[in-house]
Amino acid sequence: MAVIVVTVLQHFRPCATDDAGEQVTVLDPDLWSFWLPFLLVVVALSIVLEVVKYTKGDWTFRLATVNAALGAALAIPAAWLLTQEQLFSEGFVAAVGMTPQVEANLGTGIAAGIVLLVAWDAIDGFMKASRAHARPAPGSGIDAPA
Repeated sequence: MAVIVVTVLQHFRPCATDDAGEQVTVLDPDLWSFWLPFLLVVVALSIVLEVVKYTKGDWTFRLATVNAALGAALAIPAAWLLTQEQLFSEGFVAAVGMTPQVEANLGTGIAAGIVLLVAWDAIDGFMKASRAHARPAPGSGIDAPA
């Protein structure tokens, strides 16, 4: 939820200023034409998934699959935007004194971190679904294996 709020807020209340004292957004404003709304919808759907998972009480293979798909829907575009140096606004990059090499290294590092975290989360979801599937249903009269 905080990601949604911060993303929208930084557009209307920029936190950086350029050399002329003008406020600049962290994220490239051109991304509002498609990528930022898309990514915010993916984040919102991930929140819905967490609520469904909580009400269901345990992981299922269907929930793990949706979790992996949502993770990919977030990680792939985010990693691409970062590695192509299209996520941060030019004004922000200049305001913080980031060189092109630093921006490239930072983008690659953040992209790698996102991909690793999403992959780990997807694997973890399937492992939890597998364990939940292996457990006997409550009240079934079948004892759980030791």
